[in-house]
Amino acid sequence: MMIRSQWPMTMTPPLTELEDSDNGDGYTSSSPSETFSEDSGSEYGTVTHKKQPAKKRARTAKVTDAGKAPVAKGSGRRKTLSLIVTMPIDVLFEIFGLLEPADLLHLSRTNKAFRTVLLCSNAISVWKAARANRGGVPDCMPGMSEVKWANLLFGGSRCHVCGAKGIQRIDFGIGQRVCTSCLKKNLVFEGSWKSKFPDFDPIIMNLIPFTNIGGWAHGHASGSKFFWSADVLKMAQQLGARHKDVHMFKPGAKEALKDFKQSREEYVNAVVHHAKVCYIWINKDRERHRLDVSELRSQNEDLIKARLVHLGHDAKDVRRMLDCDSYGTDKELTDARWKFLLPRIERKLSELKEEWRLGEQRQVSSIRRGHLMDMLNNHVRQMRWGIIPPREDFLKLCDIAECINGPPTGNQESDIEPCRALADIIPEFCAEYIHQTKAALTRLLALSTEDTLILQSQPTDANDDALQLATSVFQCSGLRSFPLITWDKVLYRTCPSHNQVRYYYAGSRSACTFSISQPGVTATRSLLSLVGLDAKTYDCSHNGSATGPLFLFQLSTEATERRILPDGNGLASERLPLR
Repeated sequence: MMIRSQWPMTMTPPLTELEDSDNGDGYTSSSPSETFSEDSGSEYGTVTHKKQPAKKRARTAKVTDAGKAPVAKGSGRRKTLSLIVTMPIDVLFEIFGLLEPADLLHLSRTNKAFRTVLLCSNAISVWKAARANRGGVPDCMPGMSEVKWANLLFGGSRCHVCGAKGIQRIDFGIGQRVCTSCLKKNLVFEGSWKSKFPDFDPIIMNLIPFTNIGGWAHGHASGSKFFWSADVLKMAQQLGARHKDVHMFKPGAKEALKDFKQSREEYVNAVVHHAKVCYIWINKDRERHRLDVSELRSQNEDLIKARLVHLGHDAKDVRRMLDCDSYGTDKELTDARWKFLLPRIERKLSELKEEWRLGEQRQVSSIRRGHLMDMLNNHVRQMRWGIIPPREDFLKLCDIAECINGPPTGNQESDIEPCRALADIIPEFCAEYIHQTKAALTRLLALSTEDTLILQSQPTDANDDALQLATSVFQCSGLRSFPLITWDKVLYRTCPSHNQVRYYYAGSRSACTFSISQPGVTATRSLLSLVGLDAKTYDCSHNGSATGPLFLFQLSTEATERRILPDGNGLASERLPLR
């Protein structure tokens, strides 16, 4: 491509700081077809392009059999921005001067033509105007060009060394946007200078910029100095060349070396001072950006809420959904963006409504379940029995389950009201459970060949007197199980194997399994025969009466009995020796 102009068009080498390019040289398209001409009175010259090919002859419409020509669908050139590169450069500069630095960086990565124009030396005024349009941006760091300064501030969040994404912090001391990993690899602590660079003059540390934030500091500044290793090597090379001139006794070499050191020290001081200004600005700018995004999000949320309510959605549900996620509301909500977001938002709103409904149902069901269990527990405490219906069976009752799983009403008192209506079911349920247990034990005596029987078995008609016989000896599967003689012992049995559950529901301790105690039956028959009583007819309900002998015993290793007797305060226990 031939470049001719009345102003120098020295091409700047591809800038490594211009990231996000599509290929290695930073260009994203083939070379432009236009050339820059000097046949213009413009300050920057004008743009001419290759001669366009002749237009094709318009196609004549074919006449149909009816003698009418078909109507053309449309004519004219398609609207496109591809011809913008053919505009005069002074016009382009006027347009570019209205943009911001980030926009110019994007343009410079579009194609070679824009890159050539924006990176030429005459475009410095455009970059300065863009920086002014951004508002409040500090001047360039000492020794840094406008393009590099714009790229450092607005060129993206990639690491300038390894290209890692998401690097928000800029270190103005070394003029780099670097990730933590690269900082650890490339920063040199002033205290380890002799070990890192034993052959270098320590005066180099006074001639290069530094940072107070180390690689392991997690962004926190300190009083130490850290130097970029590439700057150290470059300065060592420059200083070595000047020392060589001094050793070669070149005229003015000593003065040049002295001036060089003095200028570098002034440069470092200027960088340190300007870095403080830049840190103050970037903190304010980020806070301003946060406020702008927050304001834009608030406006978009109000707009989304109004549109969804207009479509028939509930305003509370929409507000609750927006509190969970922003749904891209931190960007301008154009018609095209709204058309893209609407299906996603409505689908998410439907999912959240179902999730909220299930969550509210679980909460209300838990409250109702707890209230019903409190009612059952209060009723159980008034009973003298030791075995109590298990709560699992209580919760499986049809009316109870229907009450627990009923839909919420939105009011806590109204949600609990159905539970109070079930107060009459609790006494009936407890009485039915005792009846089933009694019938099961009676059947167990009749079918003594069976080893065990679960208390939850179905009730059968039985003779209650059989449970009062002295030979009706049962045993529980729980811990510390003692022989249980007659139905009264079973009724007042307190199983200690479920103590951990008593804190919530005292009745849970009765969920145990009973079986016939064959050793107990054998011992009972022997003892009855010794005292001259009939084992088949002796009824323990007469125990302690005026006509019957006292018959209290228990088979245990300690030869003691624990008898549970009702008293005025509840349940009392008494240990009596075996007789």
